[in-house]
Amino acid sequence: MKWRLFWVSMLQELSGKAASRRGLVERRLNLVERTQLCSLRAQTVERYLGACTLTQRRWLRGVSTATDANALETRKRRCLYRANQRGLRELDILLGEWTQRHLATFTEQDVSELEQVLDHESPLLYLYITEQRQPPAELAGLALFQRLVRETRQARS
Repeated sequence: MKWRLFWVSMLQELSGKAASRRGLVERRLNLVERTQLCSLRAQTVERYLGACTLTQRRWLRGVSTATDANALETRKRRCLYRANQRGLRELDILLGEWTQRHLATFTEQDVSELEQVLDHESPLLYLYITEQRQPPAELAGLALFQRLVRETRQARS
């Protein structure tokens, strides 16, 4: 609220001065308020998602948790899309091609593990897969992730 008081006092000081300067201060005040509001919205969403369980987060993102064959195919297609659209070109190629090769043989357990792998941030995930950084325990314990790292290591040598 200190910034608000500062800008309001600036408006009061400029009330007798040129209208153009007053308009500039009003526009800056609106920009600061909008920035603060956007930041508050982002923090609220992050706080809410942080309090949710993994199943609730998947439901919020629209990922199905049903077990029938049609839902499994939908989850596979989503995983393939997420593997190909990571934001890092190297990871898109590495993870996308690997997922494309193995997706037909994935069971429901494999798809669940792949979703857990894809939930990690792209830059860190690339470092984990290429063994430049030690992965967290929950990721290192996944059989699918171990297979991905092993096949990536074999392809590089």
